[in-house]
Amino acid sequence: MSNAHNPQHWSQLDTEEQIRFWQGVEDGHVASFLVSPEKKSTRRRRGEHSTKPKCENPTWFRPEHYKKLGGQLGHAYNRLVQKDRTTGEVRLRMHVSLHPLYVRERRRAGRRYGFRPEKQRLLDAIWPVLIGQC
Repeated sequence: MSNAHNPQHWSQLDTEEQIRFWQGVEDGHVASFLVSPEKKSTRRRRGEHSTKPKCENPTWFRPEHYKKLGGQLGHAYNRLVQKDRTTGEVRLRMHVSLHPLYVRERRRAGRRYGFRPEKQRLLDAIWPVLIGQC
């Protein structure tokens, strides 16, 4: 560990700093025998940008003119996405963010609650993209 982050005892200071330390004790400015290091000045600032997602409900499904996926990718995509036969509308059949693997691993990592809604929608939307573009 570096000394820049840990307080030092007065006896570990340079001679000039010890003199300044004891002058501070005599003046009543120093209450502890540990000398805290000066904070490192950085140019880091919290941003003022919006964290709201640009798209509230992201979705992407393979267009009709795309060739059907074959093999294991086709099987995975068809398990993930379903097409309504009457309206022709495509929607998610399985929400991956609610998959037991995600739930179990979140609990194992010490999380009590599920994903926030915006992260849940992003996770659900990315899997059709990943499988559909393989």
